[in-house]
Amino acid sequence: MGITFNRENLKIIGTELIMEKCELYENSIVAVPSNANSIRLYADNGELLKDDEVKQLCLSLQPEDLGIIKPIEVENLEINSNSMKKIILSVATLMALSFDKETPEVDVEAVESAVLKLSTENTAMRAKLLVLETEKDNAQTLAITEMVELAVTEGRIPATKKDDFVNLAKVDFVLAKSTLDSIPVKVTLAGTVVPAVSGAVVSKEDFQKLSHTAQMEFKATNPNEYNKLFNVKK
Repeated sequence: MGITFNRENLKIIGTELIMEKCELYENSIVAVPSNANSIRLYADNGELLKDDEVKQLCLSLQPEDLGIIKPIEVENLEINSNSMKKIILSVATLMALSFDKETPEVDVEAVESAVLKLSTENTAMRAKLLVLETEKDNAQTLAITEMVELAVTEGRIPATKKDDFVNLAKVDFVLAKSTLDSIPVKVTLAGTVVPAVSGAVVSKEDFQKLSHTAQMEFKATNPNEYNKLFNVKK
């Protein structure tokens, strides 16, 4: 929190330093609470006062007591700027930020640096996790697509059931696979038809065109056709 003030509104009354009037100059939300160094003093021209300037300003003030001005002993007025730059953390926070749990009082700058480092590491880990999850999802989608398309090709399921099995596999891949495996492959007539042999022997001329080996094989394997060609009687 930053505040601006006029010098005449900063007074020493008794033994206390009192700011009777000020104006809020800026504020911000921070990750680390209980930061004694979060208060910043600005001059009325908007310039941030340094620690030495604040100390000199305080030492230049005169104490007031019931309207009677008394001389001030400057050695009794000390501004401990170092204490304003330290905060006390819980043991859990110290361990989370990798600090020594035996020393709860830590410099603000060190805490801010540790928080920033931890935040950066967390962001990097989340990015890596997102990449791994994306790769896993892509691999699973590819496996489902290949499995269902193969089932359609093999005739296990009709193409109209493709989306149903894809959705089932997304929910339970093992169940979808076992279901598809239990469906028999469709057997077509095309796989059982024996194609006709080209160059079939239907006349003596066809037989004469064959080699001697082929003629002997034809005679042995097709005795009836051979007999008809040459009118051989049994």
